[in-house]
Amino acid sequence: MSIHSNNFYSNVLRQSVQVQVILPEPVNAVGQILPDYSSGEQQLPTVWLLHGLGGDATSWLRRTEIELLATQYRVAVVMPETGRGFYTNMVHGPRYWIT
Repeated sequence: MSIHSNNFYSNVLRQSVQVQVILPEPVNAVGQILPDYSSGEQQLPTVWLLHGLGGDATSWLRRTEIELLATQYRVAVVMPETGRGFYTNMVHGPRYWIT
């Protein structure tokens, strides 16, 4: 499993944005990575986790066992930083949902 912390500039939001990504290594019973995943023939389903009002992009990593669940269920997990916009566009703030 790998955990990626990414920071990039969003032209839409006009600010730097952080996102955490968990990529599990799907393995068989003896711990070998499944060939369909290592060759790129098979893709991982993706779960997007949004943080709460007092949280940030790292909340799920710090407060849960999401790494274990991602590995157990063979899913990629994306956890974006969204600030305190309540997942809506703001008149005088970031425009999260319209590009």
